[in-house]
Amino acid sequence: MKNKRFFIYAVVGLLLAALFYLQFRTWRHFDWKVFLAETPRGTALLHILGGIACTWIAYGMRAMRWKIFLRPVKRTTAASLVAPTIIGFTGISLLGRLGEMIRPYLISRKMQLSFSSQ
Repeated sequence: MKNKRFFIYAVVGLLLAALFYLQFRTWRHFDWKVFLAETPRGTALLHILGGIACTWIAYGMRAMRWKIFLRPVKRTTAASLVAPTIIGFTGISLLGRLGEMIRPYLISRKMQLSFSSQ
């Protein structure tokens, strides 16, 4: 079991290192002058903050939905489901459909439920 866990951590660590390297390599050649020239001058900070607030509210509502889904199996709080929800959606953004399995996996681990109950 410990060898399996070490292998998983090593694979995840190597994957994160590769992603970090690719991100660094991309940002090193990023042309900020072109980016700022193409950005509209009238972009309101209030609109940006409103968008961020809407995103966080959506994560909270999705966590509440998972709380309702899990109610027949185990009582839990929405606050304990926010982190797996955010990590799950990040996984979907990075990995596509493969990331769909991250959120149920994290919830099953955190709530000590079987993966199939998700």
